[in-house]
Amino acid sequence: MSAMGFYPRPEMFSTTVGANELLRSIRRTNDEPLATDLCVQLRLPCLRRGGLTAEAPLPCLPVVTATGQRYLNSLRREIETMGRLFTRDRQLRQLQIKGAGATALRPRQIGRLLSAMVGSFTLADHCDIGLEVEPLRYQPRDARAWRLLGINRIELNVDVAAPNGLNLRHADRLRAMASAVVREARQAGLDKIELQLRLPSSADQEPGLPLASDLIQSLHPGRVVIRNCSATQPPDATRFCHTPTRCPPAQVASADGASLEAWLVRAGYVPLGLGEWVRPGDELIHAQRAGLLQRHYDRFTPSPECDCLGIGVGAVSQIGHALFQNMASEANYLSRIEAGEMAVWRGIELNYEERARSQLIRDILCSCRIDETSMTNDWGLGLRQHFAKEMERLCQLDPGGRLICESGDGLRLTSQGEKTREMIAACFARATEAAPAAPRQAPLKHCGSG
Repeated sequence: MSAMGFYPRPEMFSTTVGANELLRSIRRTNDEPLATDLCVQLRLPCLRRGGLTAEAPLPCLPVVTATGQRYLNSLRREIETMGRLFTRDRQLRQLQIKGAGATALRPRQIGRLLSAMVGSFTLADHCDIGLEVEPLRYQPRDARAWRLLGINRIELNVDVAAPNGLNLRHADRLRAMASAVVREARQAGLDKIELQLRLPSSADQEPGLPLASDLIQSLHPGRVVIRNCSATQPPDATRFCHTPTRCPPAQVASADGASLEAWLVRAGYVPLGLGEWVRPGDELIHAQRAGLLQRHYDRFTPSPECDCLGIGVGAVSQIGHALFQNMASEANYLSRIEAGEMAVWRGIELNYEERARSQLIRDILCSCRIDETSMTNDWGLGLRQHFAKEMERLCQLDPGGRLICESGDGLRLTSQGEKTREMIAACFARATEAAPAAPRQAPLKHCGSG
């Protein structure tokens, strides 16, 4: 089940849902007739002298201190512990190595983590192994070593919203280092390159837009991801979602005054949704057209539906019908792992109705549709009866029928609706606040009408 299939709030989690419930979820999914494959995310916060931090200002030295080595040892121990719990027929389809600390590690240290993964899990053929890269922390010739280790995708992370305009002050160096990463990666045969741009809120966007558009133009990445967030919002390690909300960049202006969305279209990119852009012919486009697109953690993927396992401090998992989060504090995480215990801190078990909501949300985010027939036949729930309040919110959001329309056995998002799919999906989240007053029954149009 995709970790993006449900919209939990922190207060929905309970510390009474912990290790025992996680073990029960793993055993239950192990016993299913058809094995559900896995997606694993390793969280590597910046490894700095004196402790760990999820968001660290430069410089984050590429040196693993005693504290950092202790964390890596715990990470490998958790990998081995969790790997023993899953049956070997559950293949690993996707591995994400995330966090500011990923680039700070030397290739041999990344290699040890990958060796632990290979020894603990069954890697599928053509397993997607991605590494988050901070350009200003890159060390020459590391890309070739990454490729030799089996990494086949890099996520170039540029935080234009960094505190105090940090990356903007280093803009020239950032451009040079990003170009060096991409050049060396392509020379090593590492061709899957994704550029992730974290932009500040609309009020503070203008200074960073020339840098963002220059990087897209000069690097020619296969995929571009735009994240909108507040530059002044401090990171919160206890949040369930560890990445900023991804929003369509329709209102973000580029250096030449045109919207960044229009600029990306002119550059040949195709919008996938939720701020993600790909080149024509990308496997994600084919998966979306075939109705096979999935969302694991915070990114679209063509991989089959998987259970998601998070490893590391604050990592999030969704196994079967339950979600779990590891200890979010460094001290608590390390003490748990070193005591031979599981690192899970809190969780939430989804009931039948919440799982139906999860399916609705995934269909909207990944397929831009709501299959009313499937909701009735597979879940025994009438869309317009059981989700009457949610459908009312949807009508309030779209009183003119410009975002969603009637089509065949359900509802389909229009081209305009695809750009706001996250807002549409949020209408079906549990305990969503009531929308502003609007006509109670704004009729949905049939696709192709008016």
